[in-house]
Amino acid sequence: MAWIKRNVAILYGVGYSKGFINGFLTWYLSLRLYDWGLAVFAVVRLAAQVLDSVANLAGGYLADRIGRKPTLIITDVVYISSILCLLKPELLPLAVLLFYVADGLPTSASFVMRIESVPENWRGKIISIGPALSYASYAAGSFALGLVAASHGHTWAVYVILAISAAGLAARFLLIETARRASASTSLSYLRELKTVFTSRIYGRVLAVMTLLGISFAISPFIAPFLKEVVGMSEREIAMFFTLYNLVPIPISLALGHLVDKYRESIPRLMAALLLADFPFTALFALLSPAAPIFAYAMLGSVSLASIYRAALNIYVSDVFKTHRGLLVALNAVLTANLPGVATPLVAALWAALGPTPAILLVAAARLAAAAALLASYGKRSTGPPT
Repeated sequence: MAWIKRNVAILYGVGYSKGFINGFLTWYLSLRLYDWGLAVFAVVRLAAQVLDSVANLAGGYLADRIGRKPTLIITDVVYISSILCLLKPELLPLAVLLFYVADGLPTSASFVMRIESVPENWRGKIISIGPALSYASYAAGSFALGLVAASHGHTWAVYVILAISAAGLAARFLLIETARRASASTSLSYLRELKTVFTSRIYGRVLAVMTLLGISFAISPFIAPFLKEVVGMSEREIAMFFTLYNLVPIPISLALGHLVDKYRESIPRLMAALLLADFPFTALFALLSPAAPIFAYAMLGSVSLASIYRAALNIYVSDVFKTHRGLLVALNAVLTANLPGVATPLVAALWAALGPTPAILLVAAARLAAAAALLASYGKRSTGPPT
Protein backbone atom coordinates (compact mmCIF):
# COMPACT_ATOMS: atom_id res chain seq x y z
CA MET A 1 0.00 0.00 0.00
CA ALA A 2 2.90 2.37 0.65
CA TRP A 3 3.98 2.38 -2.99
CA ILE A 4 0.39 2.98 -4.10
CA LYS A 5 0.17 6.05 -1.86
CA ARG A 6 3.57 7.25 -3.10
CA ASN A 7 2.66 6.90 -6.77
CA VAL A 8 -0.74 8.54 -6.38
CA ALA A 9 0.73 11.41 -4.35
CA ILE A 10 3.55 12.04 -6.85
CA LEU A 11 1.41 11.68 -9.96
CA TYR A 12 -1.25 14.07 -8.70
CA GLY A 13 1.25 16.38 -7.02
CA VAL A 14 3.32 16.81 -10.17
CA GLY A 15 0.12 16.94 -12.21
CA TYR A 16 -1.13 19.79 -10.03
CA SER A 17 2.14 21.69 -10.45
CA LYS A 18 1.99 21.23 -14.23
CA GLY A 19 -1.61 22.42 -14.25
CA PHE A 20 -0.60 25.44 -12.15
CA ILE A 21 1.95 26.37 -14.81
CA ASN A 22 -0.25 25.52 -17.80
CA GLY A 23 -3.16 27.54 -16.43
CA PHE A 24 -1.01 30.58 -17.15
CA LEU A 25 0.83 29.35 -20.26
CA THR A 26 -2.25 28.24 -22.20
CA TRP A 27 -3.53 31.79 -22.57
CA TYR A 28 -0.19 33.58 -22.24
CA LEU A 29 1.39 31.65 -25.14
CA SER A 30 -1.72 32.23 -27.27
CA LEU A 31 -1.57 35.98 -26.69
CA ARG A 32 2.16 36.26 -27.32
CA LEU A 33 1.96 34.13 -30.45
CA TYR A 34 -1.06 36.09 -31.72
CA ASP A 35 1.12 39.20 -31.49
CA TRP A 36 3.23 37.69 -34.30
CA GLY A 37 0.21 37.85 -36.63
CA LEU A 38 -2.72 35.57 -37.45
CA ALA A 39 -0.81 33.67 -40.15
CA VAL A 40 2.13 32.85 -37.86
CA PHE A 41 -0.31 32.01 -35.08
CA ALA A 42 -2.15 29.50 -37.27
CA VAL A 43 0.98 27.90 -38.74
CA VAL A 44 2.79 27.47 -35.42
CA ARG A 45 -0.34 26.13 -33.71
CA LEU A 46 -0.82 23.65 -36.55
CA ALA A 47 2.79 22.48 -36.34
CA ALA A 48 2.55 22.29 -32.55
CA GLN A 49 -0.54 20.11 -32.62
CA VAL A 50 0.91 17.81 -35.27
CA LEU A 51 3.95 17.35 -33.02
CA ASP A 52 1.63 16.89 -30.02
CA SER A 53 -0.21 14.12 -31.89
CA VAL A 54 3.03 12.40 -32.85
CA ALA A 55 4.24 12.78 -29.25
CA ASN A 56 1.03 11.20 -27.95
CA LEU A 57 1.53 8.13 -30.12
CA ALA A 58 5.24 8.03 -29.31
CA GLY A 59 4.43 8.38 -25.63
CA GLY A 60 1.98 5.49 -25.82
CA TYR A 61 4.63 3.33 -27.48
CA LEU A 62 7.30 4.34 -24.96
CA ALA A 63 4.95 3.72 -22.03
CA ASP A 64 4.45 0.14 -23.22
CA ARG A 65 8.03 -0.37 -24.37
CA ILE A 66 10.37 1.22 -21.81
CA GLY A 67 7.93 1.83 -18.96
CA ARG A 68 5.74 4.55 -17.50
CA LYS A 69 8.36 6.13 -15.23
CA PRO A 70 11.11 6.69 -17.86
CA THR A 71 8.53 8.18 -20.24
CA LEU A 72 7.45 10.70 -17.61
CA ILE A 73 11.06 11.67 -16.85
CA ILE A 74 11.79 12.25 -20.55
CA THR A 75 8.65 14.37 -20.73
CA ASP A 76 9.77 16.67 -17.92
CA VAL A 77 13.17 17.24 -19.55
CA VAL A 78 11.43 18.39 -22.75
CA TYR A 79 9.01 20.52 -20.70
CA ILE A 80 11.83 22.36 -18.92
CA SER A 81 13.53 22.94 -22.28
CA SER A 82 10.40 24.66 -23.56
CA ILE A 83 10.31 26.96 -20.50
CA LEU A 84 13.95 27.91 -20.97
CA CYS A 85 13.15 29.06 -24.52
CA LEU A 86 10.70 31.61 -23.10
CA LEU A 87 13.67 33.56 -21.73
CA LYS A 88 14.50 34.52 -25.32
CA PRO A 89 11.55 36.26 -27.07
CA GLU A 90 12.84 35.27 -30.51
CA LEU A 91 12.53 31.60 -29.49
CA LEU A 92 8.79 31.85 -28.74
CA PRO A 93 7.74 29.57 -31.66
CA LEU A 94 10.26 26.92 -30.53
CA ALA A 95 8.97 27.24 -26.96
CA VAL A 96 5.42 26.61 -28.19
CA LEU A 97 6.48 23.57 -30.22
CA LEU A 98 8.40 22.00 -27.33
CA PHE A 99 5.57 22.80 -24.94
CA TYR A 100 3.15 20.77 -27.04
CA VAL A 101 5.59 17.89 -27.44
CA ALA A 102 5.87 17.80 -23.65
CA ASP A 103 2.08 17.94 -23.44
CA GLY A 104 1.63 14.88 -25.65
CA LEU A 105 4.37 12.55 -24.41
CA PRO A 106 3.03 11.78 -20.91
CA THR A 107 -0.67 11.30 -21.71
CA SER A 108 -0.63 7.50 -21.85
CA ALA A 109 2.05 6.91 -19.24
CA SER A 110 0.37 9.17 -16.68
CA PHE A 111 -3.15 7.85 -17.20
CA VAL A 112 -2.14 4.18 -17.30
CA MET A 113 0.17 4.52 -14.29
CA ARG A 114 -2.68 6.01 -12.28
CA ILE A 115 -5.10 3.19 -13.01
CA GLU A 116 -2.37 0.57 -12.51
CA SER A 117 -1.45 2.04 -9.14
CA VAL A 118 -4.86 1.39 -7.55
CA PRO A 119 -7.29 -1.54 -7.27
CA GLU A 120 -9.86 -1.81 -10.06
CA ASN A 121 -12.76 -0.80 -7.82
CA TRP A 122 -11.04 2.52 -7.08
CA ARG A 123 -10.27 3.50 -10.66
CA GLY A 124 -13.35 5.56 -11.49
CA LYS A 125 -13.03 7.64 -8.35
CA ILE A 126 -9.24 8.00 -8.62
CA ILE A 127 -9.55 9.17 -12.22
CA SER A 128 -12.30 11.60 -11.22
CA ILE A 129 -9.84 13.35 -8.91
CA GLY A 130 -7.72 14.31 -11.92
CA PRO A 131 -10.11 16.77 -13.59
CA ALA A 132 -10.91 18.44 -10.26
CA LEU A 133 -7.22 18.94 -9.42
CA SER A 134 -6.51 20.01 -12.98
CA TYR A 135 -9.15 22.74 -12.97
CA ALA A 136 -8.12 23.89 -9.50
CA SER A 137 -4.46 24.09 -10.50
CA TYR A 138 -5.24 25.87 -13.78
CA ALA A 139 -7.33 28.43 -11.92
CA ALA A 140 -4.66 29.02 -9.27
CA GLY A 141 -1.88 29.24 -11.84
CA SER A 142 -3.76 31.58 -14.15
CA PHE A 143 -4.37 33.96 -11.26
CA ALA A 144 -1.03 33.69 -9.41
CA LEU A 145 1.35 33.61 -12.38
CA GLY A 146 -0.76 36.18 -14.23
CA LEU A 147 -0.41 38.45 -11.22
CA VAL A 148 3.38 37.88 -11.07
CA ALA A 149 3.70 38.64 -14.80
CA ALA A 150 1.57 41.80 -14.49
CA SER A 151 3.32 43.05 -11.34
CA HIS A 152 6.95 42.03 -11.86
CA GLY A 153 7.24 41.22 -15.56
CA HIS A 154 7.01 38.07 -17.65
CA THR A 155 10.62 37.03 -16.93
CA TRP A 156 9.93 36.64 -13.21
CA ALA A 157 6.93 34.44 -14.03
CA VAL A 158 9.22 32.23 -16.15
CA TYR A 159 11.72 31.90 -13.28
CA VAL A 160 8.93 30.75 -10.95
CA ILE A 161 7.80 28.25 -13.58
CA LEU A 162 11.35 26.87 -13.93
CA ALA A 163 11.65 26.31 -10.17
CA ILE A 164 8.33 24.45 -10.03
CA SER A 165 9.21 22.34 -13.08
CA ALA A 166 12.59 21.33 -11.66
CA ALA A 167 10.93 20.16 -8.44
CA GLY A 168 8.46 18.09 -10.45
CA LEU A 169 11.27 16.41 -12.40
CA ALA A 170 13.03 15.48 -9.16
CA ALA A 171 9.82 13.94 -7.80
CA ARG A 172 9.41 11.72 -10.89
CA PHE A 173 12.53 9.75 -9.88
CA LEU A 174 10.70 8.59 -6.73
CA LEU A 175 7.91 6.85 -8.67
CA ILE A 176 7.57 3.07 -8.54
CA GLU A 177 7.24 1.52 -12.01
CA THR A 178 3.84 -0.18 -12.51
CA ALA A 179 4.46 -2.08 -15.75
CA ARG A 180 4.11 -5.72 -14.76
CA ARG A 181 6.20 -7.09 -17.57
CA ALA A 182 8.39 -5.90 -20.40
CA SER A 183 6.24 -5.23 -23.41
CA ALA A 184 6.75 -7.60 -26.30
CA SER A 185 5.37 -5.07 -28.75
CA THR A 186 7.50 -3.76 -31.57
CA SER A 187 7.16 -0.76 -33.84
CA LEU A 188 5.65 -3.00 -36.52
CA SER A 189 3.10 -4.58 -34.17
CA TYR A 190 2.25 -1.10 -32.90
CA LEU A 191 1.46 0.05 -36.44
CA ARG A 192 -0.61 -3.10 -37.01
CA GLU A 193 -2.60 -2.32 -33.87
CA LEU A 194 -3.23 1.20 -35.16
CA LYS A 195 -4.48 -0.23 -38.47
CA THR A 196 -6.82 -2.61 -36.63
CA VAL A 197 -8.38 0.17 -34.61
CA PHE A 198 -8.88 2.52 -37.55
CA THR A 199 -10.33 -0.13 -39.89
CA SER A 200 -12.59 -1.90 -37.39
CA ARG A 201 -16.36 -1.25 -37.48
CA ILE A 202 -16.44 -1.73 -33.72
CA TYR A 203 -14.35 1.39 -33.21
CA GLY A 204 -15.52 3.36 -36.24
CA ARG A 205 -18.38 5.26 -34.63
CA VAL A 206 -16.55 6.20 -31.45
CA LEU A 207 -13.53 7.36 -33.49
CA ALA A 208 -15.87 9.49 -35.62
CA VAL A 209 -17.30 11.08 -32.46
CA MET A 210 -13.79 11.78 -31.15
CA THR A 211 -12.92 13.43 -34.47
CA LEU A 212 -16.00 15.68 -34.41
CA LEU A 213 -15.29 16.64 -30.81
CA GLY A 214 -11.68 17.39 -31.68
CA ILE A 215 -12.72 19.73 -34.48
CA SER A 216 -15.16 21.55 -32.22
CA PHE A 217 -12.46 22.07 -29.58
CA ALA A 218 -10.41 24.01 -32.14
CA ILE A 219 -12.01 27.22 -30.85
CA SER A 220 -10.14 26.90 -27.53
CA PRO A 221 -6.89 28.68 -28.54
CA PHE A 222 -8.96 31.55 -29.95
CA ILE A 223 -10.79 32.30 -26.71
CA ALA A 224 -8.03 34.56 -25.34
CA PRO A 225 -7.62 36.53 -28.62
CA PHE A 226 -11.43 36.83 -28.84
CA LEU A 227 -11.59 38.26 -25.31
CA LYS A 228 -8.81 40.74 -26.06
CA GLU A 229 -9.62 41.82 -29.63
CA VAL A 230 -13.41 41.48 -29.79
CA VAL A 231 -14.67 41.81 -26.22
CA GLY A 232 -11.96 44.31 -25.23
CA MET A 233 -10.69 42.72 -22.02
CA SER A 234 -7.29 43.63 -20.58
CA GLU A 235 -4.70 40.95 -19.82
CA ARG A 236 -5.50 41.21 -16.12
CA GLU A 237 -9.19 40.64 -16.88
CA ILE A 238 -8.31 37.72 -19.14
CA ALA A 239 -6.25 36.17 -16.33
CA MET A 240 -9.25 36.48 -14.01
CA PHE A 241 -11.55 35.01 -16.68
CA PHE A 242 -9.36 31.92 -17.02
CA THR A 243 -9.17 31.65 -13.25
CA LEU A 244 -12.96 31.30 -13.15
CA TYR A 245 -12.86 29.20 -16.33
CA ASN A 246 -10.93 26.60 -14.36
CA LEU A 247 -12.64 27.01 -10.98
CA VAL A 248 -16.25 26.62 -12.01
CA PRO A 249 -16.01 23.01 -13.29
CA ILE A 250 -14.45 21.66 -10.06
CA PRO A 251 -17.69 20.66 -8.26
CA ILE A 252 -18.92 18.89 -11.38
CA SER A 253 -15.59 17.11 -11.89
CA LEU A 254 -15.70 15.79 -8.33
CA ALA A 255 -19.00 14.06 -9.15
CA LEU A 256 -17.57 12.43 -12.28
CA GLY A 257 -16.55 9.13 -10.66
CA HIS A 258 -20.01 8.63 -9.19
CA LEU A 259 -21.78 9.55 -12.44
CA VAL A 260 -19.64 7.22 -14.52
CA ASP A 261 -20.22 4.35 -12.09
CA LYS A 262 -23.96 5.01 -11.84
CA TYR A 263 -24.57 5.48 -15.58
CA ARG A 264 -21.88 3.11 -16.82
CA GLU A 265 -24.24 1.40 -19.26
CA SER A 266 -25.44 4.74 -20.71
CA ILE A 267 -22.27 6.83 -20.99
CA PRO A 268 -22.76 7.59 -24.73
CA ARG A 269 -26.29 8.89 -24.14
CA LEU A 270 -25.15 10.87 -21.12
CA MET A 271 -22.45 12.51 -23.24
CA ALA A 272 -24.93 13.19 -26.05
CA ALA A 273 -27.26 15.06 -23.69
CA LEU A 274 -24.35 17.11 -22.36
CA LEU A 275 -23.16 17.96 -25.86
CA LEU A 276 -26.61 19.18 -26.86
CA ALA A 277 -26.73 21.36 -23.74
CA ASP A 278 -23.26 22.73 -24.48
CA PHE A 279 -23.89 24.65 -27.70
CA PRO A 280 -26.23 27.36 -26.30
CA PHE A 281 -23.50 28.48 -23.88
CA THR A 282 -21.01 28.85 -26.72
CA ALA A 283 -23.62 30.73 -28.80
CA LEU A 284 -24.24 33.22 -25.98
CA PHE A 285 -20.49 33.75 -25.65
CA ALA A 286 -19.95 34.39 -29.36
CA LEU A 287 -23.08 36.43 -30.10
CA LEU A 288 -23.61 38.62 -27.04
CA SER A 289 -20.23 39.16 -25.34
CA PRO A 290 -18.99 41.70 -27.97
CA ALA A 291 -21.87 43.98 -26.94
CA ALA A 292 -22.12 42.98 -23.28
CA PRO A 293 -18.86 41.52 -21.86
CA ILE A 294 -20.72 39.82 -19.01
CA PHE A 295 -21.91 37.21 -21.54
CA ALA A 296 -18.30 36.12 -22.05
CA TYR A 297 -18.77 34.15 -18.86
CA ALA A 298 -21.38 31.98 -20.59
CA MET A 299 -18.37 29.97 -21.72
CA LEU A 300 -18.07 28.80 -18.12
CA GLY A 301 -21.20 26.72 -18.68
CA SER A 302 -19.59 25.06 -21.69
CA VAL A 303 -16.38 24.17 -19.89
CA SER A 304 -18.36 22.82 -16.92
CA LEU A 305 -20.13 20.34 -19.18
CA ALA A 306 -16.88 19.50 -20.95
CA SER A 307 -15.37 18.53 -17.61
CA ILE A 308 -17.77 15.58 -17.61
CA TYR A 309 -18.04 14.38 -21.18
CA ARG A 310 -14.37 14.60 -22.09
CA ALA A 311 -13.30 12.57 -19.05
CA ALA A 312 -16.27 10.19 -19.39
CA LEU A 313 -15.26 9.47 -22.97
CA ASN A 314 -11.72 8.73 -21.84
CA ILE A 315 -12.91 6.29 -19.17
CA TYR A 316 -15.42 4.72 -21.59
CA VAL A 317 -12.78 4.15 -24.26
CA SER A 318 -10.33 2.73 -21.73
CA ASP A 319 -13.01 0.34 -20.51
CA VAL A 320 -14.08 -0.81 -23.98
CA PHE A 321 -10.62 -1.07 -25.51
CA LYS A 322 -9.01 -3.67 -23.30
CA THR A 323 -5.72 -4.24 -25.12
CA HIS A 324 -2.71 -1.95 -25.53
CA ARG A 325 -4.03 0.67 -23.15
CA GLY A 326 -1.06 2.94 -23.78
CA LEU A 327 -1.79 3.09 -27.50
CA LEU A 328 -5.54 3.51 -27.16
CA VAL A 329 -5.42 6.23 -24.53
CA ALA A 330 -2.96 8.00 -26.83
CA LEU A 331 -5.40 7.75 -29.74
CA ASN A 332 -8.15 9.21 -27.59
CA ALA A 333 -5.89 12.13 -26.71
CA VAL A 334 -4.82 12.63 -30.34
CA LEU A 335 -8.37 12.90 -31.62
CA THR A 336 -9.97 14.91 -28.81
CA ALA A 337 -7.04 17.00 -27.61
CA ASN A 338 -4.57 17.25 -30.51
CA LEU A 339 -6.86 17.37 -33.52
CA PRO A 340 -8.11 20.84 -32.47
CA GLY A 341 -4.67 22.25 -33.18
CA VAL A 342 -4.61 20.64 -36.61
CA ALA A 343 -7.94 22.35 -37.28
CA THR A 344 -6.57 25.74 -36.15
CA PRO A 345 -5.93 26.97 -39.74
CA LEU A 346 -9.59 26.20 -40.52
CA VAL A 347 -10.73 28.38 -37.64
CA ALA A 348 -8.20 31.07 -38.62
CA ALA A 349 -9.48 31.05 -42.21
CA LEU A 350 -13.09 31.33 -41.05
CA TRP A 351 -12.02 34.03 -38.56
CA ALA A 352 -10.42 36.07 -41.36
CA ALA A 353 -13.17 35.49 -43.93
CA LEU A 354 -16.34 35.65 -41.84
CA GLY A 355 -15.28 37.28 -38.60
CA PRO A 356 -14.64 35.89 -35.10
CA THR A 357 -18.27 35.27 -34.10
CA PRO A 358 -19.36 33.18 -37.13
CA ALA A 359 -16.09 31.25 -36.98
CA ILE A 360 -16.66 30.19 -33.37
CA LEU A 361 -20.30 29.27 -34.01
CA LEU A 362 -19.59 27.19 -37.10
CA VAL A 363 -16.81 25.18 -35.51
CA ALA A 364 -18.65 24.66 -32.21
CA ALA A 365 -21.62 23.29 -34.16
CA ALA A 366 -19.57 20.13 -34.70
CA ARG A 367 -20.56 19.21 -31.13
CA LEU A 368 -24.18 18.95 -32.23
CA ALA A 369 -23.16 16.58 -35.01
CA ALA A 370 -21.21 14.51 -32.48
CA ALA A 371 -24.23 14.36 -30.18
CA ALA A 372 -26.47 13.27 -33.04
CA ALA A 373 -23.99 10.56 -33.99
CA LEU A 374 -23.90 9.30 -30.41
CA LEU A 375 -27.69 9.19 -30.09
CA ALA A 376 -28.12 7.44 -33.44
CA SER A 377 -25.37 4.89 -32.93
CA TYR A 378 -25.77 3.68 -29.34
CA GLY A 379 -28.91 2.02 -28.11
CA LYS A 380 -26.86 0.13 -25.55
CA ARG A 381 -23.28 0.36 -24.42
CA SER A 382 -20.99 -0.98 -27.14
CA THR A 383 -18.41 -3.53 -26.30
CA GLY A 384 -14.98 -3.99 -27.70
CA PRO A 385 -13.30 -7.13 -28.90
CA PRO A 386 -12.59 -9.87 -26.39
CA THR A 387 -9.31 -9.71 -24.56
